[in-house]
Amino acid sequence: MECKYEDFIIHFIGLIGIIFFWMVMYKLCEKLKYFSEDDLFFNSKTLSFYCLCVPITIVYIIALILEFIELQ
Repeated sequence: MECKYEDFIIHFIGLIGIIFFWMVMYKLCEKLKYFSEDDLFFNSKTLSFYCLCVPITIVYIIALILEFIELQ
């Protein structure tokens, strides 16, 4: 018998993986001096990083919430 929350659990683990990936990438970029400390939040490189990671994570969270609502 298939659990009805099986896909939800898989996608939730995927969300945790995405967040972990972005944290690792951010730390790696920090170590490689990709971001400067002076303009950390206003640097064009930093903004491009956030423009990638934030929308992808938000869309994934919304999809996860919609899937959970569908299961109810």
